Amino acid sequence: MQFLYKCAVTVTVISFAMAALSIGTSAQPARGPAGPGVTVINTPLPIAGDVNATVTGSVSLTGNPTVTVGNPESAPALVRDVDYAARERFELVSDEMSYCCTIAATETLGFVPAGKRLIIEHVSAFAHLPPGQRWNTFTHVNDDFVPFVFQGRLSNGLDHFVANYQTSVSVEPGNRIVMNLHRDSTEGRAFVWVRIFGYLVPVP
Repeated sequence: MQFLYKCAVTVTVISFAMAALSIGTSAQPARGPAGPGVTVINTPLPIAGDVNATVTGSVSLTGNPTVTVGNPESAPALVRDVDYAARERFELVSDEMSYCCTIAATETLGFVPAGKRLIIEHVSAFAHLPPGQRWNTFTHVNDDFVPFVFQGRLSNGLDHFVANYQTSVSVEPGNRIVMNLHRDSTEGRAFVWVRIFGYLVPVP
């Protein structure tokens, strides 16, 4: 009797073990054959819209993108004037210019050297006219208006004028540096002195 009981228990345990093994085996999905290998190539992808990123290394831009560079007052972006090293200081001081009995006169102050372009940046001048006379808008240095301002009457009876202004006038190689004088009367003699500042740059 005990032998039969032990056999029954043994059969029951074996049955439970086989059932558990069957369940564990059937839970795993079937696997098919392995597929082909895949290689990813680092090809740049087009990007549209705004991009905010921290970039290290080099960046290439194509097309016509708009790029904004941060430039805060606390850490301003550094810039370099590529023409600065080639600039040659220029200063011209005229002798006294005077003319009589005519409204207009043209004075050649000098010439721009060959192979150089003159950039006039500042003009200062003073002038004397007979009492009551004035300079008009035809008074120029190389087509740039000279704004003479009346300062008062001198002890010798002449009216005193001063011009002092910044400008940006380009004069090509070999051309004259010219002052055109124009007043509103032919009476008496006019006197003018002028100083010009700027720089010369090589012309390719």
